[in-house]
Amino acid sequence: MLKGIDLIFGLNLQNPMIATSILEISAKAYRQNIKYIRSEIGPEPVISAVVKGNAYGHGISQIVEIAEKAGVRHFSTFSSDEALEVFQHSKKGSQIMILGMLYLEELEELIRKGISFYVFDFERLEAAIAVSKAIQIPAKMHIEVETGFHRTGFDWKFRERLALKLIENSSFITLEGLCTHYAGAESVSNFVRVKKQIASYHEFKDFFLGHGLAFNKFHTACSAATLIFPETIMDMVRIGIAGYGFWPTKETYFAKLQDLPKNNKNPLRRLITWKSTVMSLKDVKMGEFVGYGNSYMALTDIKMAIYQLVTVMDLAVS
Repeated sequence: MLKGIDLIFGLNLQNPMIATSILEISAKAYRQNIKYIRSEIGPEPVISAVVKGNAYGHGISQIVEIAEKAGVRHFSTFSSDEALEVFQHSKKGSQIMILGMLYLEELEELIRKGISFYVFDFERLEAAIAVSKAIQIPAKMHIEVETGFHRTGFDWKFRERLALKLIENSSFITLEGLCTHYAGAESVSNFVRVKKQIASYHEFKDFFLGHGLAFNKFHTACSAATLIFPETIMDMVRIGIAGYGFWPTKETYFAKLQDLPKNNKNPLRRLITWKSTVMSLKDVKMGEFVGYGNSYMALTDIKMAIYQLVTVMDLAVS
């Protein structure tokens, strides 16, 4: 806000030629967030930067560049189109993992590009094996198991069938990971449920290891689990919202508060700053209304800045 200006009021001017507003994304803030996460997990676990939803609205291309410069070499996406966008913008040959949606007809391209993906049902598993056999390139899979979230993942009752299928087709599968997702790790009310999920995951892990199935990575932790359930920090953590400077919930922050240093009680930094251009200044007397209807009334004499808000914005990376 400009010095001496009490209120900023926006006008929506549809001018696609000149961007009078910009979004600044701070690479320094991102590095700080990754540094903090690293301090929590230690030097060994891989940090997978979750860039689903266009990198939580920050822009996949921008975040891939910033993250790789910060040392990140693994990215998680929700869908195949996001994964291919990461592949296009990666300059460091980073690993890419699809957490959710892909179309079976895309499997050949994904396998050829070395993009890994979650497998949580037999349809996707069998389709991937068939493509792998046809092109003679092993498919990189993360086997997701159902531990209590009840969304995606192989149920415990299918463990024997699943293990047999993986063993029989071991030449066509690279077992990149054994994974699960916790139901509400960011909320204290889900503490017992998450603890049960952790125990269930280890039952799956022990079962597969007992059948000679070796996975490159064991990973279960999202941002919240990483921060408040240290036992979920395994070979890799999947860092989404915390990487962008947000605590998953207030509960997550309060759970960590007493462990944070006195001189830095909020080590996560927001990446985005929205800046706009002031178009005009106006004095408004106390009691007068601003804008349409009675949406805002000046409670004292103020100086108002009117700025331009356009639909097309430049994106600056600092």
